[in-house]
Amino acid sequence: MFAYFLSIPGTGSSMSGAAGCHVLSRSLTVSSVPGMKGGLLFVPGEAEDRHLQSASTPALVVELWFDALADLELFAAWDGMTEWLALADIDSGPERIVTEQAMALRALPMRTRRSLEPEEAGFSYVVSYEGEAEDEIRWINHYLSSHVPLLSTLPGLRDGDVCTRVTWNSPMRAGWKRGAALLRNRVTFENAEALTAALHSPVRDELGRDSMRFPPFSGHAPHVPMHSYALA
Repeated sequence: MFAYFLSIPGTGSSMSGAAGCHVLSRSLTVSSVPGMKGGLLFVPGEAEDRHLQSASTPALVVELWFDALADLELFAAWDGMTEWLALADIDSGPERIVTEQAMALRALPMRTRRSLEPEEAGFSYVVSYEGEAEDEIRWINHYLSSHVPLLSTLPGLRDGDVCTRVTWNSPMRAGWKRGAALLRNRVTFENAEALTAALHSPVRDELGRDSMRFPPFSGHAPHVPMHSYALA
């Protein structure tokens, strides 16, 4: 499976996060896009992680799922993309740059998964590793073989995935740029309190120790708490 990501900086939306996400969800339903299997919309939230300082939070992140890369590319070329995103009414200046990226998606290997139902709300920790590894294959292998099994045991976890970058094709829009994150992951919980509890658990401590064992990586890895809404 493949994931298409859009990240939009800004100071937020003139609508509430839930209202803006519901407008977007209802204007682009899963059944209306060929090959799209679902997706999530994220807006800023708050949770406490004693291991990390707060990162800059985008006003909106979109994660859409496709079985085939060709279907993802067809959506990315959609002429109505800009108009659709405008429905979120994001407040930002002319320096706003929309970032898009296609990635290969792997669901976290969980014993019990409770994915968000259409239009249901949850709360997620959204992470992106922005930079380069000295040895990309070795770095990703460590992450998938060591870090992912730990992520999957966070207490209260409902759902999650990990994504690695791929080569893909789409038109370049003015004011947009291609994302180049080495890896992204997302873990979703019932609410902010459940995420905060997970971030104060022994599993989070072990994740912190494991991150110190990562092969060499140059860059940064923002960890961002966000309200999450499933597409209609």
